[in-house]
Amino acid sequence: MPAVRGIPAALAGDPVGTLYLAATVVFTGVVTWMLVPLVIAALGCAATAVVAIPARRGR
Repeated sequence: MPAVRGIPAALAGDPVGTLYLAATVVFTGVVTWMLVPLVIAALGCAATAVVAIPARRGR
């Protein structure tokens, strides 16, 4: 469970990334609430955000 223990440090180290991830969660919830079959596309967008947001710091 080292990945779970590292979450607070990652959130504190990148507050803008945390806001981006929060916006992704809201977006996924709204899209799924509006039209349930779009859950597949919304989860794809969320997966892309989870990978891309931490990678943006390395640029």
